[in-house]
Amino acid sequence: MLRKDDVEELRREAKEQYEYIRISYEEALRDESIDLRAKVKNLMEHLRSSLDYMAHDIYEVCCQAARISSGKQDPRDIYFPYALNENDFKAFVRGNLPYPHRKTTRGYP
Repeated sequence: MLRKDDVEELRREAKEQYEYIRISYEEALRDESIDLRAKVKNLMEHLRSSLDYMAHDIYEVCCQAARISSGKQDPRDIYFPYALNENDFKAFVRGNLPYPHRKTTRGYP
């Protein structure tokens, strides 16, 4: 079950939040009583959630069959990989998207 609709909904919501933040930013620079931290945090959470949904889809399309055929259970948690450097990124992928070796062109149409 791809999570495309969930990703698209989060993307739309994030775009609206971004526009609000972008418009409000100049005013917030002049009026220090305007606090955009919660809005920015919420925007980042929406973006992160959409990436994590995509990571689940990547796992299910590219990794799950190989993992099951090797006798391993699905990982408990799957997150979209990110890191400060390439080595950390590769380690994160190995730990969170095991068996991402299957190449596919399938994605969100």
